[in-house]
Amino acid sequence: MNRIHVQIDELYRQLGRLKSLAWYMDEDIEQSERALKRLALVWDGAAADDFL
Repeated sequence: MNRIHVQIDELYRQLGRLKSLAWYMDEDIEQSERALKRLALVWDGAAADDFL
């Protein structure tokens, strides 16, 4: 019975790590999206300047 409890505890620890990793990945994705949007705005501005 004790072995089962140890395995369950380990699974909970791993789940916690996965949740943390997922949160960091979400943050990275959001930051990447914001960076791409800023780059697109700068690119659009540079392209507009080329036509003026």
